[in-house]
Amino acid sequence: MDQINVQKAILVGHSMGGITSIKTSLRAPERVEKIVVEDMSVSQLTPKIVKMVQEYVGLTQEALDSIPDSVKDLDEAAKLYVEHIFKRLPPEGDNLTNTKNPESVRKFVIMKRNADGKFSVNYNNQAIIKALNDPQNLMSDPSGVFEGPACFIYGKLSPFITDGEECVIKKHFPNAKLVGIEGATHTVHVDRPKEFTEALLSFLQN
Repeated sequence: MDQINVQKAILVGHSMGGITSIKTSLRAPERVEKIVVEDMSVSQLTPKIVKMVQEYVGLTQEALDSIPDSVKDLDEAAKLYVEHIFKRLPPEGDNLTNTKNPESVRKFVIMKRNADGKFSVNYNNQAIIKALNDPQNLMSDPSGVFEGPACFIYGKLSPFITDGEECVIKKHFPNAKLVGIEGATHTVHVDRPKEFTEALLSFLQN
């Protein structure tokens, strides 16, 4: 924000982006107009959730490494990437993504080719892996209060925001609105894009 001379902004973040938005609004509330957090809790992540995310992110890296050098087309690479992940996900109980609809996930996968000819995705997988190896520093217990408008949009099938989390959220974000999306996992915008967009725009326009 300093680099592009933005004094105040609306922050919208998913997952680790949600953690960044939460930390920023609590540490520098004067710089934040509104905050939207997609499927991330305010409390420190439990060891169970950290392990679940570690396994999933490790699987995504494994999927990238499995794409043959002979593949040149980005769409074909995305198809192989998603197929590899979904073949290895547990059929039940994995709420980080919708295991029943790999095609919806594939639509949001943006592949790129590196200088070495290997493929990567449109997020920093290695940075996420590094952060998850140090969960205490990734997400410490929150302190501070953000009095501005806040919206926490979450998937009702996701493990990140449970019924008990609302009290913790309201402690630090007293004007928070919680919006649960039916049939959505951690990737709300992928599982239910229409409902997610409607919730986001409704909050931003009010």
